[in-house]
Amino acid sequence: MAIETPDVSGSTVTRRGADEAVIRIDASGRYTNANRAALELLGVTLAELRASPPDRFSIRPANESEQAALRAQWESDGSRPLIGTAGLRRADGETIRVSYAIEATRAGFRARLWQVEGSPEAPSSVFTVGGVLREWRAAERDLAELMPGTPEWARTLNEIELLRGRYQELFDTVKPRS
Repeated sequence: MAIETPDVSGSTVTRRGADEAVIRIDASGRYTNANRAALELLGVTLAELRASPPDRFSIRPANESEQAALRAQWESDGSRPLIGTAGLRRADGETIRVSYAIEATRAGFRARLWQVEGSPEAPSSVFTVGGVLREWRAAERDLAELMPGTPEWARTLNEIELLRGRYQELFDTVKPRS
C-alpha cells in the first residue's frame, strides 16, 4: 500500500508501505544495517548493502567540493537532522528521487529515506532546522517593513507560510516515535 504525504520541499512523498526506509552508517561511511523498507527501496539484500561502497547509490560521482560544502554547512549550523531531497540510483539501475533525514548517532549516522515524485536528476536540496528558522525570521522582518496588500507583501507572506511548513516538517522528523 502506498501512502502519499507532502515533504519539506513541497513534493509529494509516496511511501511504500507504512515503514520508512532506515539505514545505519558507521562513522567511516560504511553501511552497517538497514530495515526491510530500505533494502526494498535500494533493491539490495543486507549483505549486498554492507559490501557496497558509500557512493554505490549515487546518480553521479561524488563532487568533493559539494561534499565539503555539505559537511561545512552541517557542522557550522549545529542543528540536526540534515534534511533534503536528492536523486538515487537503485541496484537495478532505476533512478528515483528521495527525501531524506540524516541524524548523527553514537555509532555514526542514521539515514531515513522516502521516495518522492520529481526528477532524480534535479538539483539536490538541503535544509537544517537552524537554517530554516533563520530564513523564517528574516522573512518576518522583511514583512514588517512592507505595505500590507502589495504583491511583494503577499509573496513574502507566502514565503513565511512555506518556511513555517518546512520547519514543522523538520520538527516532526526529529520527534521521538512511539
